[in-house]
Amino acid sequence: MRQRRKGRHRPARQAAQRGELLPGEHPALVEERGGDPVEQSARRHGANNIRDSPAAAEWPLSRHVNNHCPMSSSQEWGRRDAAVVWHGFTQMSTYADNEPVVVERAEGRELIDVEGRRYLDAISSLWVTTLGHHRPELDAAVVDQLGRVAHSTMLGNGNRVTIEFAEALARVVPVDSPHVLFASDGANAVEQALKIAFQHWWLKGERERTSYVTLSDAYHGDTVGSLSVGAGGFGTDLFDPLRFPVLRGESIPDMIRLLRAHSGQVAAVVVEPLVQGAAGMLLLDPDALDGLGRECRRLGVLLICDEVATGFGRTGT
Repeated sequence: MRQRRKGRHRPARQAAQRGELLPGEHPALVEERGGDPVEQSARRHGANNIRDSPAAAEWPLSRHVNNHCPMSSSQEWGRRDAAVVWHGFTQMSTYADNEPVVVERAEGRELIDVEGRRYLDAISSLWVTTLGHHRPELDAAVVDQLGRVAHSTMLGNGNRVTIEFAEALARVVPVDSPHVLFASDGANAVEQALKIAFQHWWLKGERERTSYVTLSDAYHGDTVGSLSVGAGGFGTDLFDPLRFPVLRGESIPDMIRLLRAHSGQVAAVVVEPLVQGAAGMLLLDPDALDGLGRECRRLGVLLICDEVATGFGRTGT
């Protein structure tokens, strides 16, 4: 029997424990050899995947992201960021000089940067994380779904969790017989709504309905359609040649006037109900909005409500 030489594999074992690459090893192999504490715990406990492991509840999910590079200062991360990432609505020529916050992780209502400093996420990461960051029940739901399937196309096929989610939404939205078309963000949701309204009238044979009634100071996103129904600003004037014309009212009563005058040509009315957020948190009269909705119903015109600021679960209903 050949005698095992002591210490022969010690450097390799130590490198693996530190999460370092071995000579000639590809980064993708690090996960395979089990250098991650949660993966090791999962194997020790006979678990098939991370979420079955007792350590999964104690080890932050962010620790599973192994970028194989040492931590460095915020300034260095900012320079690396500017070298490869393009940020929307951001002057990239001065981005790194403005000392951007580079987020490493988050807890509750706080963002934590790469140097461990904490910041109040006062805008909920642009009105998205309204329930806070790193909520255990939400994280668990994401991990559970990843254990089933991360993505499957909705083009001509269905998906169980999508159906269940749409059923839950249908029970609470104030729409008769609702159908849910999911979008990746607010601008694309508005873009889809504009096209649905256009297609609705086209299929009904009323093909002269191609206009939209909108409100001054409106902001609906930065896709071409959402820019068109929006009132500009935010450096978007460059794209004015791409925007299509709309009927823009200076107030809710003015929108009603335009709707009555052009009802036969209007595909839809587009409005931010109650609050125009990007315009500076301009508040709209709820009674006037109710009147706009009633007039749309009376004239048979579609109403698109862009509820990025006031959707249910946020600042209103």
